[in-house]
This record gives sequence, structure tokens and C-alpha cells, in this order.
Amino acid sequence: MYQFVRFLIRALVFSILAIVIGFGGSVAEAKFSQRGSVEVGFTGVPPQGFQNVLLNVIAVQINPNAAAGPGNNKWQIIPVPTGVFGTGGRPGDLQIDLNTIQSVPQLFNTAQVRPGDYVIAELILDPNNPGTLVPNCPNAGATEGCINYPIQLQNAGNPIFATISNVSPPKNGLALLVLQLKATIVNAPIISGNPYLVSVTMTAVNPAQTLATVSGTVTSTGTAFVTGKKKKLRQLVVTAEQVGTNNQIISAPVLSNCPQDLKPTCFTMALPAGAQYGSYYDLAVSGGTAKYAATRTAAITPGTSTPAIPFSTTGGQKLGTISGAITDLCSSTTKLVGATIQLLIPPDSNPTADCETAPGECVSVATTNSDSNGNFPLPGTINAPSQFNNIPILPASGTYTMMVSMPGYDTVVLQAQPQANKKGGLCTINGTPSQPCSLALTSAIISGTLTISTPPTGQSTIVQVFAEDHGTNKIESALPMPLVLRGPTNSAPFALNVPSSVASFDLFATAIDNYQGISDPYQGHTIEVASNVLQPGPPTATGCKTSAPVTIGPLNCIGHGSVTGNVSNADLGTSVVLSKGGVQITQMPVQNIAPLTPSTNKYAFCAPADSYTLEPFELKTPTPGTVPISAPTSVATGNTAAVTIAAAPTITASPTGSPTPSIKCPSTCSYPDGSCPGICNNVSQQLQK
Repeated sequence: MYQFVRFLIRALVFSILAIVIGFGGSVAEAKFSQRGSVEVGFTGVPPQGFQNVLLNVIAVQINPNAAAGPGNNKWQIIPVPTGVFGTGGRPGDLQIDLNTIQSVPQLFNTAQVRPGDYVIAELILDPNNPGTLVPNCPNAGATEGCINYPIQLQNAGNPIFATISNVSPPKNGLALLVLQLKATIVNAPIISGNPYLVSVTMTAVNPAQTLATVSGTVTSTGTAFVTGKKKKLRQLVVTAEQVGTNNQIISAPVLSNCPQDLKPTCFTMALPAGAQYGSYYDLAVSGGTAKYAATRTAAITPGTSTPAIPFSTTGGQKLGTISGAITDLCSSTTKLVGATIQLLIPPDSNPTADCETAPGECVSVATTNSDSNGNFPLPGTINAPSQFNNIPILPASGTYTMMVSMPGYDTVVLQAQPQANKKGGLCTINGTPSQPCSLALTSAIISGTLTISTPPTGQSTIVQVFAEDHGTNKIESALPMPLVLRGPTNSAPFALNVPSSVASFDLFATAIDNYQGISDPYQGHTIEVASNVLQPGPPTATGCKTSAPVTIGPLNCIGHGSVTGNVSNADLGTSVVLSKGGVQITQMPVQNIAPLTPSTNKYAFCAPADSYTLEPFELKTPTPGTVPISAPTSVATGNTAAVTIAAAPTITASPTGSPTPSIKCPSTCSYPDGSCPGICNNVSQQLQK
């Protein structure tokens, strides 16, 4: 499912990458005491010519002694955030892509440390799997592009140090540390898939170049706060979220030991900010026994400190629970696993927002998911209780707006009221109040047949089908399990759940291929599409409606390919969309933007050899001091360019038992006669914004 995840990330995250950074890790929540805390972020300087430059980070440690050795007891560790499972390294690694953090940082974590003046930092990479490189295709060369190459460190086992300064966290305070990671190619392999020899170095950079400080006060109009000392009670925190989403970036505790200008209780955090362009966030106050509060920020820029944000709430609230089960209306026995359940409130910046009719104008203050039986909330831990088991009960039977969403299903927005003693809460369902908060989600079904070029007998090809809103790259769903076609079979039926509230969809199908027996991040079969497929309509009393059959394919074995170039006058709001047949397949941010020196404004796609359309998209430049009503979205510039990636030459493999030395087909796919595509091609295309 790695390919599925990659496409979801590109389509859903990168379209707003330039306005909100901080993806790639779990929320980092600092728990301040008499110790101080250090917040760590990374920026990257990758080598040129690579689609991905991935490092698997275990931890960063800092020391007040510049000559400290490995056994020194003054090392203070900032570990990977709790609950992170690396996509490329061992469980517990945080995988970062240097390509995506050239202009803006990725936050790593915040951790408590002893008071002191820290002067040296050490980067700790996974010793068994320090990272992976995925090169773009060569214009000419001996090694294949768009496949995984392991990284071998030039000085494996030697520490990666950086001299640091101004990292002196006060008691109950926060210090910032931004580290720039640079990867340099020392030696490239001559055999595809063999390791690159890489030198990784680290230097400290001024946080003011990439971070903005956000602080404020949290005052109570009632009983004093209870902030997490009791068992199963969440700590009172202010959480920064990706604007318009429940994607939590970092949390800061609400403190009582505050500077004079932020008394009586306060919070401070540092957030990634795009130079010149700015970044937006939602801020939510939750935890303890306090009533929720939220706001949406104007664009923040690096090196600045926002005016103190005043949150007003009420302490001493009685806490309750909302729980239930999420099922499929068309199949009562189907429990929906991984549905997202959120509570929304209007932000202080837009207090009259109607969260039920315009949820995008509101802020998520609590979130959970359904488990393997469709039940919610997921259980918490003693240190991190479930947010849905600590919901402030509003006076006079007040209600929250609850939003339930699941890929492939219609989103439901309704009123919900928590109940004490874990009774599960009450919801208004289909206009009827005081119902148990269990929901059956609706959908429609798009059915069809997918075909591929016939695989060699006995070989399997795995294919995933995606549905996105017509004319956009907003992915709505994918097959719960990819199709597996084993040669000589070259076709298979599919049935895809889609929201019945969306008029029409674009479908695209991609293969999940292997290269030399290892899962390949980029496929060697063509990507095939079906544009403007009408959904069949909402469910009826007799069940979900199914569309007329749709035919997709064939996905032909064609080999890898890539397209690279730059975009004139790009900024942090610029991205590029790659389309085929009017269907948007993927979107990537333009990288290496000014004020980086040199700024190349480059983009790159690994895509199978074929003909595509490229088009820059642009976010509206923020108006200083203006708070957006909803999350900004990028729009097409209209400056399209057609591009064709030439197919690789065919390699003919020697038949088994041949008297000549056997030539093994190394490619992601093979033709029925045993031959396969050879080394892939790159095409360069310059774009105008």
C-alpha cells in the first residue's frame, strides 16, 4: 500500500504545502516543569537530481560541553515523537525528505532538558538503514532512475555534530534549535539498486530565518484550571493545526509561571513560516477541565513574534464522553475502520461561523478514529487520554458540531452532546435529537473493469484504483484492497465506494510494481484514467446504487520515466500538477525557492513513460494581517505545457537454459516473451507561472 500512501500524501498535502508546513511527524507536545524545553526543526540541502532524499532520524541530542564524548552524562536527548512509525526505517524512526524542507522547516519534536547553555548537537540516524535516495531518470547513463537506492554513510559510526549557540532553555521556558542537514554524493553506484556513498553534515541555522514565535494568554472566567495532574485527565494545551484540518503540528502547555506581560497563564510555541509568503494555522485550547477555545491566524512570517493571542475560557467544567459506532448503510455488517470523528467550534476570529453548514470555517478541537470494529473513540493511555473521553459538558444542554468522515463515503455533520459517566453522548441524527451517536454512512458505487498488458504466465501485477472529484486532485477514495492480476489473466472487475454527494469523479489506476524483487516507489506501467464518471445517486431503501460499468486500461508495461524543470518567478505558493487525459494525477511543490541561494525553482516528477500535461498552480498571496475565513486553496494559472517521456529501449532476456549467459530482466514489469523496458529516460520542460 506504499504507492497508495504516496499518492494520497501528494494529492492531499502538497497542494497546500506552501502555506502550512510541519507534515511528516506526529504532534510534538511539550510537558514543561522546572526544567526547560528545546524545540527542534530541520531544513535540508539535498543533492540535485533526486526525486526523494530520505533520512531516517532516531534522535537529536545536545550537550553543554563542546568536547563531550559518547559516554558523557550531560547529553540531553530529543527523541522521535511518541507513536511515530517510520515509513522507510525501523519503527520509531522519523523519515524526512530533504527535498521538501529546503525553504521551510519540518518540526521534529520538543523535549524537556536540564537547564544550561548548550553548545553542541548530534544527529542520530538509524545505523542499519540511514536513508534512501530515489534519483530522477538519467538523460543517458548506466543506472536506473525512480527506484530506491540505499544510503551508505561515508563515515558510518562517526558522530554527525553541529556547533550551536543561544540554546539556553530557562525553567518552564522554550529554546529553539533549527538544524540544516546536507547530503552530498561521494560515490554513485554502477549497478542499479546498489548503495550510494553519501556524506551527511549538519549545521545550526538562525531560527529567525524559518520560524515565527506564537504566544498568548489563556484566562479563566470561572474555576481555576485543572491541568492534567489527575489520572486520565488531559493536560491543558494550545495546539497548532494545519489550517482547516485536524492535522496537529505541535502543542504547547498552558503555564502558570509566565513573563509579566503574559500573566496569569500563558503559552509559547514556534511554528514554521514561509519566508515572504507566510503560513497559516489554526490554534485550539483543550485539556484539563477548561472549555474549548480556538482561533485562526493571519499569515505569520519567519523571524516575527505575533502579538499576544488572548484566549478566554472557563475552568472547572464537568467532563463527558461521546462514543458510538460507524457502519456502512448499504451493508449493516460492514464496520468502517479508520473513520475520522472531529468536534468543531467557531474560532474567535470568526465567532458567527455556522460549523454545521460551513465546517471549513471552524476549528477542530478534538479528534479520534474508529477501531477495527467500527467503534469510537480509540482508547487512550494514562499519559495521553482519549480526547473524546475528556469533553467539557456545555451548560444548558449545549451541543457541539461533530463531523464524521471516511474515504469513499459522504461526510456527516451533526450536533452532539457529551454525557458524563461514559454514557456515550447524544446526537441529532436525521433531524431527530437525543439519539445514540452511532452512524451509518452513505455512499455510491462505481463499478467497472480494469485491464493490463498481459503479464508473463505466473507473474502477478498489483493495481490500485483511485477516485477524485472531477477536475481536481482531491482524492475521495481508493480500493480497500488492490487488484492482483496473475498472468495470463489481464483483466479484473472492481467496485469503488464514492461519496454520493459528489456529482462526478475522475478515476486513475496505477500499478504497484517491484524492482529486483523489492517494492518500487514509482511504477513501470502506464497510469490509465477515466474522466468525468457520473456517480449513480444516493442510496435508496433497497441499497446503494451502482454506476454503469467503466472500463480503465490497459495499463501497459512501459518502464520508468521522469520529467524535470523549473517554473519562472515561482514562490512558496507555487506547485505543479501532472495530468493525463484531463485527469489530475499528482501535485508537487516547486522547490528551492528564494531566498535560498541559488534558487532554482525546480520541480520533478517520476512517472512512467507517456504523454502528460503540466500546469503550475498558485496560492493567492496573503493580505498582511487578514485572517482567512477558510483554508486557502491553490488555483490553476492556465499556463499548460504538453510533455512526452520517451519509452525506454527493450532489454531481451536470455531464455532459461540458454547456452549463453543469462540476462535477467531487472525492470518493474516484463513482456510475455520475457523481455522488459531498459534504463528510463528524463525529459526537461520549463514552465511559466
